[in-house]
Amino acid sequence: MRIEHLEYLIEVDKLGSISAAAQELYLSQATLSNILKGLEEELGFPVFERLHNGVHTTAEGEEALA
Repeated sequence: MRIEHLEYLIEVDKLGSISAAAQELYLSQATLSNILKGLEEELGFPVFERLHNGVHTTAEGEEALA
């Protein structure tokens, strides 16, 4: 896992939206979404629950971000 990817997780958590975080990070939404999927596979659990109006951090995700 790369340090910048941890920063991406924090930004998504802070904003509650992958698309808003992507805009702040100067990435496309698709790129950030793919990075998050890879991180979740590497960690072995979902960090975010994707909702129609954004994302919600899972219990495991909150623990990992702490």
